[in-house]
Amino acid sequence: MSVKLIVHPGHYKCGSSTIQNFLSVNLDTLEEMGIGIVNQDLNIGKPVNKSWSKPDNYFERMIFENNKLGDFQERLLNLKQAADNSKYHTIILTEERLSDRRTLYGSLTLHSAIADVFENIKVIYYMRRQDDFILSAWQQWGHKEQKTLLEYTNILLENGMANFLQNIKKFKEFYGTNNIEVSLLNRITLIKGDLMTDFLSRIGIEDTPERFQKVDNSNKGINIQYCDILRRTPGWYQNVTDNSVRKMLETYCLNSRDILFDRKKSMEFYKICNEIMEYYLADNKELYKQYFKSYDFDILFGKTKNIEALIDQKKNEEIEELKDLLAIQNDLIFSLIKHHEEIQKRIKKLSQSFSFKIKNKLKTILKI
Repeated sequence: MSVKLIVHPGHYKCGSSTIQNFLSVNLDTLEEMGIGIVNQDLNIGKPVNKSWSKPDNYFERMIFENNKLGDFQERLLNLKQAADNSKYHTIILTEERLSDRRTLYGSLTLHSAIADVFENIKVIYYMRRQDDFILSAWQQWGHKEQKTLLEYTNILLENGMANFLQNIKKFKEFYGTNNIEVSLLNRITLIKGDLMTDFLSRIGIEDTPERFQKVDNSNKGINIQYCDILRRTPGWYQNVTDNSVRKMLETYCLNSRDILFDRKKSMEFYKICNEIMEYYLADNKELYKQYFKSYDFDILFGKTKNIEALIDQKKNEEIEELKDLLAIQNDLIFSLIKHHEEIQKRIKKLSQSFSFKIKNKLKTILKI
């Protein structure tokens, strides 16, 4: 039987980075189990003389240079041939751009090409509540464009970025209804309440957690209130993919990390979350009927209860949240001052050492 292809078209902000990091650090273990991971060159496993990474750059080029579809088809054929003639019974292709609207709804027929080459395919697609998704997307990208949460929400409602149901329908068109598995990022619906346990189970691995190296949840959202502060200070970001500010905060805010990545919701979120869920109510009812009907609909997709009380509570917490923001700022400032002082000490030490060497050299020359 031909090799099985697992397509993980990781929807943005739906656990994809965590899954990809897990696959990366457990590459050798998975290969021992007969599972290969497609790399950045659309080959299997670790490339020669470089580390494994997902094929994001390749697919980004495909999106903007869609005249290269022939190259993609050729690479798929080579990938299939290599997999069929190898030790692997399964290979995994994971990439967020495979759920991008440009590849699902545009003229770029990447999914048709995949379906034409591989006859044994399973698609594993993760989604989340739309209000949580939009908030997370704003933390990742929206605040970098100086958009308020409300402004960015309206943009995403218009461009369909949170239309999980429509994406699933497209996947069914390409790969067939029976080849699609859908999971919701919710501890109630995930197998054993854990994303990686759920993913491993869906690729056919059960009850062997001790064999794998664990990874933390990746790409956590920055504190909502702090994102709003960053939104108000334009010029920090070159574009929405610029993560330099995040890296700086992660480097220097070591004493306030718990606050920096706090997952508390904001008053602005509570003001719009129920409108978001109302907007997607019809979609969620259909998703519920198809994939989640053994659970309580209101728990998975219902509106947030006691919303006015939550808004009032957030108003009362504003002073404490401001103190948290000051704690992050102080941590950053003090860490940078300390870092600067350490650099000055090194410079002074190097200068003294250099001066000492020059003096000794001069003494030697003068003696001559």
